Amino acid sequence: LCFQDYGKSFYFGFGHKPFEAACCKEKRCFMTDKRSIIPIEDFDAVLMHLRPLKKKYLPKKRKRHQRWVMYEREPPPYSSNKPRDFDGVFNWTMTYRRDSDIINGYGAVYKKKDFTIEDFSNVERLSDSLDSVMKTKNKMVAWFVSNCKVGSKRLEYVKELQMFIPVDIYGKCGPLKCGTRRREESCNKKIEKEYKFYLSFENNFCKDYVTEKFYKILSYYIIPIVRGSGDYAAIAPPHSYINVEDFRIPRDLANYLYYLHRNETAYMEYFK
Repeated sequence: LCFQDYGKSFYFGFGHKPFEAACCKEKRCFMTDKRSIIPIEDFDAVLMHLRPLKKKYLPKKRKRHQRWVMYEREPPPYSSNKPRDFDGVFNWTMTYRRDSDIINGYGAVYKKKDFTIEDFSNVERLSDSLDSVMKTKNKMVAWFVSNCKVGSKRLEYVKELQMFIPVDIYGKCGPLKCGTRRREESCNKKIEKEYKFYLSFENNFCKDYVTEKFYKILSYYIIPIVRGSGDYAAIAPPHSYINVEDFRIPRDLANYLYYLHRNETAYMEYFK
């Protein structure tokens, strides 16, 4: 049972089909927000969104078999409630953190198990596409950002980085524009065509918090530069990103980016 209305069924879906799509072997599972189907206490699990949750609205009855699941996609600084406020209330957690009972991150990368002849043909086509894209890249670093004053102080870091390398800022925190969220794909294609690097900086340093922009940018021929508290080595392919933490100061990062800019072979290693 989805106890609250959030994100169109918690970004999962209603009925049994979402379970089929997730290759669930259990045939009796279904998701609903209809509390009138059966008494609330008879559901096997109740999914509750932590941020707007009020203790006074919790179900009054609860059977021993039932599992209450705490759901949250935002980091603690953006939630009015804290998990400790509901200590002892929930059986399971469902968040972006990798130590959650149910991991619900903003994306995932899976390694293909078996390669076919068609896959090898695709690799050749991708290589040709990369060669083509490389010819149009004439700018260094791009960044799409709308929240300026955040806990990670990412804007302050970027301003220092700009002292050593050009960084084009799109959105509310910079002078450049690239349409609305509905045009996100066209904007991504624009930066893929024009830029060599993209800043994937999180708004807060919270364990395992890596938002969807990082995963999306991995699909394009542009190297993401990450700054956050995610375990990037565990969630992304090897040598597919650049981590700010590997550099002592922004100037060192800028020097490395210029090295890749001048060395096409080293740059293209990030897409293997």
